[in-house]
Amino acid sequence: MNEVAAHCRVSKRTLYELFPSKADLLGAIIERHRTSMLALPGDYAGLSLSISLERIFQIDISEEDDEARAAFLNLTIVEAARYPEVGEMLHRLGGQRAHALLAEWMETERQAGRLFIDDTPSAARILMDMMFGAIVTKTGAHAEWPGLDARKDYMRRCIRIFVHGTGNRPASET
Repeated sequence: MNEVAAHCRVSKRTLYELFPSKADLLGAIIERHRTSMLALPGDYAGLSLSISLERIFQIDISEEDDEARAAFLNLTIVEAARYPEVGEMLHRLGGQRAHALLAEWMETERQAGRLFIDDTPSAARILMDMMFGAIVTKTGAHAEWPGLDARKDYMRRCIRIFVHGTGNRPASET
């Protein structure tokens, strides 16, 4: 907390007034980071499913933001292994919350007849695994990519496969 207060140029007392405990501070950091990973809730009305998902997963971020996002994910994977309470908090405030928001958005799209899936929570989990697997490995090491553009292309391919499947070519692409 001393280092955080110094970095923020506030007193430790002020920091504790804003965040009564380290857990409160970590929770705020996780929430802020979750929104850098998944732009939900949000208004995606009038956009195609593919464009909506590109924006939800924030594919077109700067290289600096991409590196910060990957570094946070890698750090949290390592720290969660060392500190189970951190892992639980990351799971609850990060992963579970992001999953719930994505499943809720998908359910809205399903009810509108734009998405054809029978189990939105499972579909949300599958898509999150596809997309976040492109950002970080399970070991906490940065995923190996020849560059940011290659990873963005991969993520767009994940979205195309999710939206269109791997069967027949969609009518709009024939």
